[in-house]
Amino acid sequence: MRFLFVYPGALGDLLLAAPVFKTIQKVYPGAQIGLAGRLPYTKILPLLGLVDIIYSMEERRFLPLFKGDGLPEDLHQFFASFDAIIFWISNFYSDIRFFPIPVKIVNPRAVVHPAEHHAQYLYHSVQSFLKLPEQNVSGFYLDNFSAEHLQPVPLLLVHPGSGSQTKNWPLENFLKLAEKWQIKYHGRTVFLFGPAEESLLKIFQKETRDQNVRVVHSTDFEKIIKLLQSADFYLGNDSGISHLSGLLNKRGLIFFRTTEPQIWQPLGRRLISVKVE
Repeated sequence: MRFLFVYPGALGDLLLAAPVFKTIQKVYPGAQIGLAGRLPYTKILPLLGLVDIIYSMEERRFLPLFKGDGLPEDLHQFFASFDAIIFWISNFYSDIRFFPIPVKIVNPRAVVHPAEHHAQYLYHSVQSFLKLPEQNVSGFYLDNFSAEHLQPVPLLLVHPGSGSQTKNWPLENFLKLAEKWQIKYHGRTVFLFGPAEESLLKIFQKETRDQNVRVVHSTDFEKIIKLLQSADFYLGNDSGISHLSGLLNKRGLIFFRTTEPQIWQPLGRRLISVKVE
């Protein structure tokens, strides 16, 4: 069986779909899962063993999906190579009658009442279509990646950014918690900054220019995974890296300002979500 998911979501959105991908692998042994989405976010999913092949939504062949026209022959043949296609996409304009195989279209941003965790919503959105078993995905994590590689000196990993400044807890609060960690546990602290956080990194460097603070500024997902595995504790906002820490079943605190933890808290069993001003 070959499945294709078309999901142009950000890093956190993609990681919340992990229970779907893992369940497909269990229900359909040997199945191949393809994902068409946004680079570089999609690159992490093969590293985690969640999908087998990724495609960039920026490829020209996908443009007809957003124009409402019929499918050109090359795109028709591409879709025909799969057994089922799931579109987690809100601005879909193509007529599904043009598709050569079963298609499911889901608005990934639909408002659900009562409020449902987004990972559970994604799972329920395709459960019947893909004939998946009923399950509660809260607490889900990747057990084959949850092994910790802890260091002799306790390590606190702090990711003070996110995809939106409005979601970020004030930087000075993270610095205060890191100071308390070092005093109480005589440990090390690493501040992690991702690809879209250059401006926050400059502010951080200005605030800490007289301090001996280790900073990692990386877009290398393999490096970030290893860094998370080596951490004793994690601090972060509602961000893609926080969702990754949940899938790795890390201990830590996640601070929510403008989004609701009931819907967006990371998966895993050891992260505590805190609603802050």
